[in-house]
Amino acid sequence: HFGEKNIAILATAPIVDQDRLEHSSDQQKSENIGVIMLFFKTDGLSNILTGKAQTEFGALSTWTVRKKTMEVYLVNQDKVMVSESKFVLNAPFKQTVDTPPVRLCAKSEEMVGEYLSYRQIPVFGASMCFGNGWTLLTEIDKDEVLGSLGDYLQQNLLSGMATFLLILIAMYLFTIGITTPLKELSGVAQKLGKGDFTTRSKLLTRDEFGELSQVFNQMAENVQKGNAGLAEKVKEEETGRLAIGNILGDLEVAKNQLEAEKAKDEAILASIGDAVMACDKDGRIMLFNGVAQALTGFSSKEVTGNHYRQILHFIKESDQKPGNDFIAEAIATGQGTKMANHTLLITKDGRKIPVADSAAPIKNAQGEIIGCVVVFRDFTHERDVDRAKTEFVSLASHQLRTPLTSINWYIEMLQAGDAGALNDKQKEFLSEVYKGSKRMVQLVNDLLNVSRLETGRLKIGPVMTDLAVFIAEVKKELEPQIQEQGCLVTLELPQKTIAKIPVNPVLLRQVIVNFLTNAIRYSSKDKKGAVTVSLIVSPQKYTIQVKDNGIGIPQDVQPHIFEKFFRADNARAIVADGNGLGLYLAKQIMESSGGTIGFSSSVGSGSTFYATIPLSGMRAKVGEKGIEI
Repeated sequence: HFGEKNIAILATAPIVDQDRLEHSSDQQKSENIGVIMLFFKTDGLSNILTGKAQTEFGALSTWTVRKKTMEVYLVNQDKVMVSESKFVLNAPFKQTVDTPPVRLCAKSEEMVGEYLSYRQIPVFGASMCFGNGWTLLTEIDKDEVLGSLGDYLQQNLLSGMATFLLILIAMYLFTIGITTPLKELSGVAQKLGKGDFTTRSKLLTRDEFGELSQVFNQMAENVQKGNAGLAEKVKEEETGRLAIGNILGDLEVAKNQLEAEKAKDEAILASIGDAVMACDKDGRIMLFNGVAQALTGFSSKEVTGNHYRQILHFIKESDQKPGNDFIAEAIATGQGTKMANHTLLITKDGRKIPVADSAAPIKNAQGEIIGCVVVFRDFTHERDVDRAKTEFVSLASHQLRTPLTSINWYIEMLQAGDAGALNDKQKEFLSEVYKGSKRMVQLVNDLLNVSRLETGRLKIGPVMTDLAVFIAEVKKELEPQIQEQGCLVTLELPQKTIAKIPVNPVLLRQVIVNFLTNAIRYSSKDKKGAVTVSLIVSPQKYTIQVKDNGIGIPQDVQPHIFEKFFRADNARAIVADGNGLGLYLAKQIMESSGGTIGFSSSVGSGSTFYATIPLSGMRAKVGEKGIEI
């Protein structure tokens, strides 16, 4: 019994929800909701039966103590003793009692008389049968009864009969004492089993039955409270179920709206004429529209989930080497980036297609970068047009050089007096004509240089050069212009001798002359224009830097400063001459030879232009001709 070694009598009854049973049309739905279990310890029962308990059977108790062999015990329907035995140790539920009174009780017949007890000893006994098949027995050994007769048989016969009658009365009272509380508890249990948890036991005795009654009442109260709480929970669950249903309905509507928006976005992307690729912040492709598939040769299924570097291979047209990763730059910086000029896309089948366009970061509502969208397009037609224009400019420039050369030659002859002496006015006119012709020749040369750079026909042949000495020579060449402008040009060169590196002197001179000429032209006259030319040596590169205190470059035009034919408004106001090709040529020269170019500037504070050369020097390049100067 509950982990204890004490033996107890157990009775159970199902608990049925009476309300559900009454309102249910299907008996199968009236399931039991629990069970009531009654335990009655056999030692307590034995105390009652043997008279050791405090009961109202005081006479029986006193009498049974004087009788050595008399015992009262209870046998169940399986013919097993359920109370303690006076003669057998640990008899409950172990000792079999297959005696005539027990067998007769199976037929609901009671017995009074002599028979062999479960100990196989002749006894005088009487039985009482219960409806559940149990038998209550009172027995006393025959020898004790006969021995007590002895010489006083006749005197005590009447007393014995009275005693036996008293036993029967005691048995009746005892039966009432047990069955009455049992019936009371049984009735309560049946009501509880039908779901009536308001019923309470009215048994108030101080014995085990009274304690069991209190347990019944406490259990009924707990079940009633639990049932009320269960009903409340059921009501809450029903309310929650309705709320969940509403939420699911809203989710379904939202899902349909999202699917409609997705379909609309996909339709828009499909109709865009440019290739569109979107990736997450880790570079895995999430979207690849139809134009991108047609341009690259990869299907959307092939690329989705893969890193963009496995699919999109961009190379420089000039040297066929990988271009800058403008996609990774957009994700890292959170700023839009542009594809470098003259970039080629390698398709799935190995074709190289000129492409151009940009990448932009994708940000969520909190401003966090979650990916990147790349737009690129086939630039073949535009490249063909540019090539045709460049070739036309090249052809026209070549055609212009011949008459210009003749013009310059004849002007020089006139100035030398080969056609006769000239007066001062004629010399002045010829001088202006000669200057204009020279500017025309320089423009033609610049156009030819641009053509060769853009078409990849420029030849770059590096020679070992001391950069410090070379810069000083360029500065010396421009000394007349420096003095004419009244500028102070300072050289900041390394004190120690530096190693020679391979550079193309003609191309590098073009870059330095352009930097220095602009600095001299646009230096502030009020501040007595100061220009500093520096050579900075670092473990990775050489940096040639030209700094001035001139007019500076407005912030809004700085992104265009290296574009072809571009000149800032404040520069044109000071110097009307100029074709806007100098810085463009300088940028093309440095990028074609493996270097870089850049600047910093602010209006009124001057500008600083710089060009970097790797320690390995300028990269050689096979081409048709060098630059025209």
